Amino acid sequence: MAIGDLSDPVSVAEAIKGVDELFLLIGNVADEFTQALTAYGLSKKAGLKHVTYLSVYKADQFLEVPHFAAKYAVEEAIRGGGMPYTILRPGYFLQNERQLKPVLTGPGVYPIPAGNQGLAVVDVRDIAEAAAISLTEEGHKGKTYDLVSSEMLSGPDAAATWSKLLGKEITYAGHGDFDGFEAQLRKTGTPGWLAYDLRVMFQGYVERGFSNTEDQTARVAALLGHQPRTYSSFAEELAKEWAAETIHHYWLKLAEILPPLAFKNVVGCRLFSRSDNHTMKTRFILFKQAGVYYSKDSYTVMVFSRSNFL
Repeated sequence: MAIGDLSDPVSVAEAIKGVDELFLLIGNVADEFTQALTAYGLSKKAGLKHVTYLSVYKADQFLEVPHFAAKYAVEEAIRGGGMPYTILRPGYFLQNERQLKPVLTGPGVYPIPAGNQGLAVVDVRDIAEAAAISLTEEGHKGKTYDLVSSEMLSGPDAAATWSKLLGKEITYAGHGDFDGFEAQLRKTGTPGWLAYDLRVMFQGYVERGFSNTEDQTARVAALLGHQPRTYSSFAEELAKEWAAETIHHYWLKLAEILPPLAFKNVVGCRLFSRSDNHTMKTRFILFKQAGVYYSKDSYTVMVFSRSNFL
């Protein structure tokens, strides 16, 4: 493994020694354009055989968005640069939803101003597969692929999906106040340049749309050899992950307040779990030799006092 700094051409040149092909991905940084062209130019100079560049879906249609404009300019440079290439244009990353855990599980708000029309999305695991295929298999040179899914993201639909998965009402925050959205991003620590970039991006999505077609999804499926992952399937996967984290957290807390003696001679216990106004559910928990055993499908825990067992 070679480590390089994309803002340091010398380190990049050193890192690509002995490399045959390049997957070029630049994160959300203020000098994205400079970093991308530097890496591309040095790769071309070193005689690399192929570059796969990760751009963004509809890069040429949202040029008022700084990172879209930068990616489109890089696309054009690569297309005219002479090195064999593949360009991947992904939609909104499903994995962005991971950062929403505090607001979804806490106040119950879906805060992304996704609008009502439907946004093209993609799972980053499908991006990884597409990149690997483009670099290791024949037939992808000079091609541009829109990486999208069969399900699109809208604010109301996302709120409904999370309401079902979390067993509580999730409210869509709406998309009518982009000044407020940008201000909130700044307030929570997002750099000013990025807060503006994201504000303009989502405002453009709402005003002009960011949807995809069935034909585009079919092309992705043909490239991957399977249907692209969907928003609902990822949300379900994420909800289970969060629930497992919650169970682990509560049992750790339980272990802190209940010493092993509290479980002495206890054969079994029925735990009644509750979540807001939802139906009471019962889980049977076995305690054996001061060890705690619980069913794998038990995702809610009621904290009880030691007097329940002594």
